[in-house]
Formats: sequence, C-alpha cells, structure tokens
Amino acid sequence: MRYLWMSVVVLLALAGSAGAQELEAPRARQGYWVAYGMGAEIEAANLKGDSLTLTGSGGAIRLGQMLTPRFGLGVRIDFSSGQGDRYDGGGGGLMLEGQMNVWRQLAVHGGFGFGFASLSDPTAVDSKTEGGYGGAALLAVSYDWFFTHRTTGGWALTPALTVRALSGGDVDAFWFTAGLQISWWSGRPRNELDLPEGAAYK
Repeated sequence: MRYLWMSVVVLLALAGSAGAQELEAPRARQGYWVAYGMGAEIEAANLKGDSLTLTGSGGAIRLGQMLTPRFGLGVRIDFSSGQGDRYDGGGGGLMLEGQMNVWRQLAVHGGFGFGFASLSDPTAVDSKTEGGYGGAALLAVSYDWFFTHRTTGGWALTPALTVRALSGGDVDAFWFTAGLQISWWSGRPRNELDLPEGAAYK
C-alpha cells in the first residue's frame, strides 16, 4: 500500500508541472475530478469451493487528475454489501485508477490495488465470518453528462458500469455494478487554455 500512495503522489506531481507548460483546447473533462456514486450490484463469490450469488448495492469515492487531454490518473475507494444463498456479504478496497477518454465524454477505466471481501451465514448456530483480502483489479466504462455550462470543468451526472475482481484467502469474488455518480471537475485556469488572444486574462 505504501507503494500505491507513492505512485499517486509522484505521478500527480509530475502531471501538474508538465500540464502547466502546455495549452489545451477548453473542454469539460479537464483538471481534477472528485466523484461519489452508488448503484445496484451482483456479487459472484467462491467460498472454499462453493459458488454463491449475492445481490445488493455498491459505491465508490473517486478523485484524481487528467494528466493529458486523453489520460487521467487517480485513486478510488470502493465498498459493497449484499445478500444471497443464505449469506450476508461485504467488501471494498483501495485502488489506483487510470482512465482514457475515448470519445466525447466517454471514458474507459482500469485499476489495481488492495481489496477485501467477507461472507457470513446469519442462520447458522455457530455463525462466523469468512473473509479474504489481497490484490484486486477493476475495469469500468463511464459517460459524463454535464449539467453545468462552463468553458472548462463543471458538474456532471456519470452513469458507470464496473467490474471488480478479488482473489485472496478463503473468498474470491467478482462484483458487477451498474451505478450513477455525481462528479465535479475543476477545469484548468484560463491562462492554460488555448483561447482567442486576450481572452485568457479576462
């Protein structure tokens, strides 16, 4: 985990110094982002060889920065809960997340980091919680629908489809989430944008 945080700090510092030297065409998905969202979720889990399916909800907190007009880097915290096949489940994780802007406000995300999952049978007489933790990975696609009208940055509603995977301990799990986030983008300062002569300083 120490290396995860070190990677984030170093890459964001380099991005800030490099990005300030180049002018970009103004657009909504620029600068830093902060997002929070929830959604419906299905968990496919394996507990010591037994396959389980749970349904519930999952959410995420995300923050980061666009390093170039197409590529961004950030961190995310995920959390999940669900029930099914007599079990109550939970999970979450911390990941380093990269994103690529592929078309207009459409982005593809990939991530890796640390995750955990837990399962318990509340009907069992000697109920105990089984768990697993270890390396986790993520793949997602999202689209930012901006409802503010700014030269750069703004607020957006962001529907997203996400798949997360965890392999570790007694519990392996896949989470499939269809959710909606609210996102804020800082935009870039006007003097870092490719604007008509004189407009950058108004």
